[in-house]
Amino acid sequence: MTGLILKDCYNLKRTFGVYSVLVLGFSIFCMVTKRFLFLSLPPVLIFSSMITNTFVQDRMVNWNKLAVTTAMGRRGIVKAKYALFYLILLVATLASFILGLIGAIAGGVKPIAEIKIFLFGLTIAICGGSVSIVLLYLWKEAVEKIELITVISYTVSSGLLAAAVQAMRSVLGVDLYGFFACFCLALIFPVMTYTISVRAFENRDLE
Repeated sequence: MTGLILKDCYNLKRTFGVYSVLVLGFSIFCMVTKRFLFLSLPPVLIFSSMITNTFVQDRMVNWNKLAVTTAMGRRGIVKAKYALFYLILLVATLASFILGLIGAIAGGVKPIAEIKIFLFGLTIAICGGSVSIVLLYLWKEAVEKIELITVISYTVSSGLLAAAVQAMRSVLGVDLYGFFACFCLALIFPVMTYTISVRAFENRDLE
């Protein structure tokens, strides 16, 4: 599995610069417009969507057809994608933490507010990225509409999360608990999408 992850990391080197420029651009915009509260959002939201790029690279060279003949098999290929996704999230979380500190220091943002907005962004990233992955495995031609798939996945995740937070707020009565509860529930989501992805990929004709 390590080899598959390293292969995808090497391919992502080509597009990492573009994503970094986007993160930098949105971060500067937040600082210039004094929206310091949202400084932690660009890294986790933008970098998490990088995972879809690996599917494009695989499709270009017909990688899956070759990879399924290895000892890893189809399940191993899917597992490597999810492992890479969480690795990307880890790096993005670190970047978000640093920018969040800048927002708290330079903009005087309250720590509780920063934690809430970060949990909101991270939960969207987890759900949106997981939905993107499972759709790419369920629908063979989804790679050709990768931008649309990504936008829909993250938009739907944002809407559902906002509704869930509102529901949790009415039940628990405290905003932070609502955000944290939704974040915990979101951790279960990738497990569900992973199971669906494995079954979909095992039944896919790679010809």
